[in-house]
Amino acid sequence: KEAQGTVLIRAHGVPKEVYEMAKEMNIKIQDFTCPNVLKVQKIAEKFSQEGYFIFLLGTKNHPENIGTLSHCGKYYQIFEKEEELEVALQSFQKSQKKKLLLISQTTYSLERFQKIEKQLQQKIPEDIDFVVKNTICRTTELRQKETEELSKNVDTMIIIGGKNSSNTKKLYEVAKKNCEDTI
Repeated sequence: KEAQGTVLIRAHGVPKEVYEMAKEMNIKIQDFTCPNVLKVQKIAEKFSQEGYFIFLLGTKNHPENIGTLSHCGKYYQIFEKEEELEVALQSFQKSQKKKLLLISQTTYSLERFQKIEKQLQQKIPEDIDFVVKNTICRTTELRQKETEELSKNVDTMIIIGGKNSSNTKKLYEVAKKNCEDTI
């Protein structure tokens, strides 16, 4: 509420309320939200308006997801691991919705996304309209695949990136499966 002049929006984006607040305060916005993040937000908004319950795969407190969740309406569940799927399904069932959308953080693990998608296809009743949108960034997907292939052919793997970066953590996980000596 103390901002003045121009505000820069980072690549991860922000909740839609920030745009509304800026407009009310007559603050100019320079929006540098990644186009892939904007795409996920638009998908969430569209499907929410069409009555879908939304499963968002990703880290709960990641800035990208905080922004995306603001486009999901009232009916959503965010989770990161396969072990959390049952709780998400219970939440979906309690909503009594007949439509379910699966999307993810742009930097989510492709392998994990595919595992959860497969599990959902087996568990979702046939009368549910189940839509899957792979919203993982193509660059992220390629980087994960390259890391997986490379890690199968080396003795040591060093992942360089931000200590708290979702991308870095995912690449580390991918490499560690094939190369025990991953740093």
